[in-house]
This record gives sequence, structure tokens and C-alpha cells, in this order.
Amino acid sequence: MNSFEQRLSDVNEALRVLGREVSLDILTPFASSLAATVARDGFPAVLPLWSGELQTVGLLADPSARPEAWAGVVLSRRQGLTLATDIRTLLPQLILHRVLSNLPKTAAALAARWTEIETRVLALNRALGGSDQALRVVLDAVTNPETRQLFSLRPGHEAEFEQAHSDLGRRIDESNVFQRYADWLDGCIHRRPSPVESLDTYGPWARRVLCWAQRLRHRYSSALSVPAVLVHRIIEERAGIDSGVPTRPTWGARPGAASGETVLIEAANSIQGEPSSGDPMSDGVVRALVTEGVAYTGYTHAQAVVVLDERGEPERAWQVLQSAAWWMARKTGAVPDAVLKAAQSLAERHGWEDVLFVLRRSTESE
Repeated sequence: MNSFEQRLSDVNEALRVLGREVSLDILTPFASSLAATVARDGFPAVLPLWSGELQTVGLLADPSARPEAWAGVVLSRRQGLTLATDIRTLLPQLILHRVLSNLPKTAAALAARWTEIETRVLALNRALGGSDQALRVVLDAVTNPETRQLFSLRPGHEAEFEQAHSDLGRRIDESNVFQRYADWLDGCIHRRPSPVESLDTYGPWARRVLCWAQRLRHRYSSALSVPAVLVHRIIEERAGIDSGVPTRPTWGARPGAASGETVLIEAANSIQGEPSSGDPMSDGVVRALVTEGVAYTGYTHAQAVVVLDERGEPERAWQVLQSAAWWMARKTGAVPDAVLKAAQSLAERHGWEDVLFVLRRSTESE
């Protein structure tokens, strides 16, 4: 058992001890059946850590990074949003966005039980590699009735709502990439948008920035114009993650609250008249979305995976495969076995042991 597998084992034990905590929406620790469900729903790259009544929380497997650096994601209604820069801030960010944010009764319920469950929640956060300080920062807000009110979206208090989330999020995650993402989002909220910088600037938040910029470009400013080369990336990669952003910039985004299909189809239509990208595979995916619209099956993405792998771009192929899986699940109700087998084959050929670990978990029997 490697260090990451040991961490997952420790996380599962902490979840078992924590028990069925509705106030945290942690009802089911990791199980192979949960991984299989997530993969079939269109997210074969997501390693689920636990599931609740409202969402599933997990890590997004990336062959270019160690598992400890994989982004945290939250899935609901077959749509996903980035939740945390990495596993260390996963639990505090979950409490901020899915307990405290605009859920006053849920936050009050956690506050009422905090003395009872404090030790167990701290143990889970430590198993995830998180710091006590980051967790206590968000729990201080949860347990203070006056502070809790700031996180409820009330008429006339919208600016207060957004500022409270920005301030607390920045205290939870002090990484440079999150701070730059927060700067960009705050600028959009205050109608002072900034041009999209290098994607490395935002780390795992880059796709959210691109998708939001694409959706907001007409409403706010030409400053949000996204170069065609980056629009191609929105369309090609990880279709189910961060594409379902709402029509206005807000810290209160929810997975499943907006249509990821709409953003991707709009993105394809926005560049259909542009000169060729020079990449027949990329142009073909755009044409397929423009032609088929909401009836798109994901087949062109699946074909692109083979082309990219054969021409020596396996990591790009991995990102495109996730889009193929998501579109197929949206169209037919489940990812076909052939796509899941192709994902395993890709990981095996390129020696992506950590990614392969994720994929195998979704096919293990209980």
C-alpha cells in the first residue's frame, strides 16, 4: 500500500467513526459501488471520497500530478464543480459552500452539534491532510449566529453575501492559484472584470475561469473575450466539470444548478466562423457540437482520444476522454463499457499507476 492508498484508508476510517452526519452531508464513505456509479454517470476520472443526500465529493485524477495535488470536486445532478485546490482544503471548502452558504438551517444544525462531533470532524480533516487552523476558520463562522447571517443571500445584501464568501475562502486557501482565482471572480462580481491570464495562474480553477469568461463575455466586457485556442480547450476537455456555471458570477455557485451542455454548445458556436485551429481533431469536435447541439453523443470526442494518443498526446487524450464519457452519459444514461475499458487501457499503456488505481476502484466488486 503506497502513501496515497494509506491516506485513503485513514480517510475512510475517519468517516466510519464520524458516522452518518447529515449536517455535513456525509452519509456514505467510499465504496466500490459508489465509484462505479460516479464513473457510469460520466465521471470516470473522479475518485469519490464520500457521498451524501445532496452531492458526492471526490478528487479529479490527473496523470500530470501526484494524487495529493489533485483538485477536489463536488458532483450533483451529473454536473461537477471544482471545490478545492487539493485534498488539504477539501473539508473546509465543503463546509463553506455546502453547509454555511445560503443554508442557514444546515449551518445552525452543525453549530448545535459541534461540541459533540468536534473531535471526529478534526480527525477527518487531519486524515485529508488539512490543517486545524483552516477548519477552525470556517467553523468559527458556522458557530457565530451573526456571521452565519452574512452567508445567506437576502434582498439588498447581495454584496455582503459575496464579500463574506470571498473573505472566508481566501482564509481557508492561501495558495497563490486560489487567491488569483478569487481576485478574478471578485472583479467580475464587482463589474470590473480582468482579462483571463495564463491558465497556470489559476491552477485547477482555470477551467472555471474559462467557462465563466465565455458565458459572461457579452454581459460584462470585451475584457472577458476568450481566445479561440482556449475556447477549443473548454470544448475538448473535462466537459462535466465547471461547464455548468450560472449566468452571473457568484461565490454561491452550485453543481447541477446550470446546464453544462449550454455553455459548451455556445462556446462551439462562438468560434465556428473562426479560421481553422490547424488541428483537424479539434475542429471536428467543434463541428460536431455545432451540428448536433444538445443531441450530441460524445462519439467525436471518443474518436479524438484515439487520434491524440496515437500522435503522442496521451495526457490531452485523457482530458478529452472525460468529455466523451460525460456526453455519452448525458445522452444514453450511462458511460459505455468500451469507454471505461479505453480509459484503463490508456492508463496502463502510459504507466499512470495512480490514475489506474482510480479506474480499477470503479470496477471492483464489493
